[in-house]
Amino acid sequence: MINTASMPLQPGQSLFMGKYQIDAVIGTSVYTRLYRTRGTTSVPVHMLRVVQREATEIGAAVFSEYRRRFQTEVKLSKLLNHPNILRVHETNRDGDTLVLVMEYASGGSLAERLQALSQIGKQMPIDDCVHIMLEVTDALAAIHAENIVHRNLKPSKVLFSEEGRVKLSDLGLAQVPGEPVSRLKLRQSQMPHPGTPAYMSPEQKTISDYISPASDVYSLGLILFEMITGHVHRNMRPGSQASKLRHDIPAWLDQLLLRMLDENANQRPIDAAEVGKLLRDHAATRPAFPRVVGAPAAIALHPFESAPEAAPVRSAQPIALAQRPFGKATHPKRRMRKSTTLRHGGSSSASMALQPSGSVPPPPRDAQSSGESGAPRPHPNKSWLAVFVIVLLCVALGVGSAVLVSQPGLNLNPFTAMTSAAGTAEFLSRTVEPTRPRLKVTPSQTPAPATETPVESAVGTTRAVSPTLVAPALVLTPALGISIEFARVPEGDFVMGSSDSDPQSVPIEKPQHRINLPEFYIAKFEVTNEQFAVFLQSTGYTPTAWLTTTMSGKPNRPASPISWADANAFCEWMSMETGRVIQLPTEAQWEKAARGTDGRLYPWGNQPPSGALLNYDLLVKDTSPIGQYSPRGDSPYGIADMAGNVWEWTNTLFNDAQGQAYAYPYDSRDGRELLPAYSPAYRVLRGGSYLNDGSYVRDAARGADDQTQAHKGYGFRIVLMP
Repeated sequence: MINTASMPLQPGQSLFMGKYQIDAVIGTSVYTRLYRTRGTTSVPVHMLRVVQREATEIGAAVFSEYRRRFQTEVKLSKLLNHPNILRVHETNRDGDTLVLVMEYASGGSLAERLQALSQIGKQMPIDDCVHIMLEVTDALAAIHAENIVHRNLKPSKVLFSEEGRVKLSDLGLAQVPGEPVSRLKLRQSQMPHPGTPAYMSPEQKTISDYISPASDVYSLGLILFEMITGHVHRNMRPGSQASKLRHDIPAWLDQLLLRMLDENANQRPIDAAEVGKLLRDHAATRPAFPRVVGAPAAIALHPFESAPEAAPVRSAQPIALAQRPFGKATHPKRRMRKSTTLRHGGSSSASMALQPSGSVPPPPRDAQSSGESGAPRPHPNKSWLAVFVIVLLCVALGVGSAVLVSQPGLNLNPFTAMTSAAGTAEFLSRTVEPTRPRLKVTPSQTPAPATETPVESAVGTTRAVSPTLVAPALVLTPALGISIEFARVPEGDFVMGSSDSDPQSVPIEKPQHRINLPEFYIAKFEVTNEQFAVFLQSTGYTPTAWLTTTMSGKPNRPASPISWADANAFCEWMSMETGRVIQLPTEAQWEKAARGTDGRLYPWGNQPPSGALLNYDLLVKDTSPIGQYSPRGDSPYGIADMAGNVWEWTNTLFNDAQGQAYAYPYDSRDGRELLPAYSPAYRVLRGGSYLNDGSYVRDAARGADDQTQAHKGYGFRIVLMP
């Protein structure tokens, strides 16, 4: 058997004494790979989702979290023996290699089909949309019948068998009765429930208690909206209606979508079974969805996720209730209600179900124009067969590609034990030579600022702001191999946080407010691997996860993975070496350095992110050398890489001793800038990383993680106080 710990598996290799032989790689993501195995006359083809701890540089806690998720999938697969739920057979472990063995879905994913249609400018026929949704609701109804909420529904989780049957996948993030609501978060997010933000319900983003099946109904609505219109719902204007984007959608289906996407959970269908019944009440009977010839075989499962008329199809031999691992216990905070009646042509449906009460705020959406065509409405009796044949030919022409779902920031536990932050100063006092020469400060050759021009700020006040506020900087050289240039940020006020007009804003960024900061100097670039290595050589400090061998060949890239404690130790050493106050930026200092005083959305202005301005959204798939996107991606003060590349630690605490988040407006005197005596202490991270999409690289976007945690998406830059 081969050693698979330190390198990804390749076709021809095998696992578990030859039990599974790798045939092809069919999907990759940050921490997992998806493989197809070779089948034999006695062993069928399987899909393997593989996590390799050393090859992906994840810590013990994250590796254990994947193991727990894999075990959950196996357990739920045995409970939910349903033809529309992807079968999960077992999970195995070989040292630091973890494998989930699944049924092979050779028909690809719904995400791939939608992408293939988009590439040729076509829309999926309404009948096909309804039929696929019926099979998805059948699968989900079986899940809801066990008081389980999926929590990670999206097009890439809807797979197809060779015959075209829907196979709903990935229950690793499911909310299961009796288990904690929260999970170890592998993404940088303050949302109480795991999942994919673009397909979350409002309550999934805001409620820390159990959520109801109506949350999955909202996610189903988002998927159905995307299938019918070809548009992602979050990219549309708030309140966008499917019938305004596609004129052949039936009125009953348009109204059902409005109900499913209601911000108030009490106004939606109560669960998938009700959605399925409403679909069957109006949809025409049609044969099973056929196999799409030429459908892509590569399936891009994201690593973090993973019938009778109105009732789900159950196992032929159901497990007795007393023996089932999850009973029919009622979720907390539920009450009885009667669903809103959906009427069409005189028919109606109503049902009673358990549902959480209360309304919730809407999820953030991107503001994007939606057009309305003047084309006439097609005749309702138009044959679906011709349309169906056309779409089969169109899909056959497209080559599907795996959909990579980026998600915001990562939130990972430590790789190794960490030197305590409280003992950093004492540690350094024993390791740094007291006779080392002090820092020499010299002016840089950075040009003086340009002429100021008036700019309208985000809060409506006209201010004189230079398009480039670059001032003469300082260069610090505390030791051989370290030369850090600082940009001056002058005293004055600026706009902090997000306004309600920003469609991507979230509550933790609000309200937008104006604050005044004294002058400070901030490093023009993130601390590099080469600079961090000099610090380690000079002090003997043991970092949380940073490894010289891992960073070999990347001297001029941001030091990562770095914990807040690592970054703080570097600052303590710099302060002792130079006799100056060197520290991590406060959250306010970081944001002012990134956006200047005109309230811009991004360091470079209000232009949307692109690969020419920053390293984000896995366009590069690794960190990039510092300054690679200068000057076009710089902030108004000439500071590079404030967006993307790596998340940057700040000194600001996200939560207090009781675990409550410090509220905006920002106030440096309320304890958020102190060294806490409690644990875990979460520090704010800013800027997003190469792993995140555009919503996380905004100037006002906030992340947070335990100050002892490190991840390859975490780095830092430092501040010099005058």
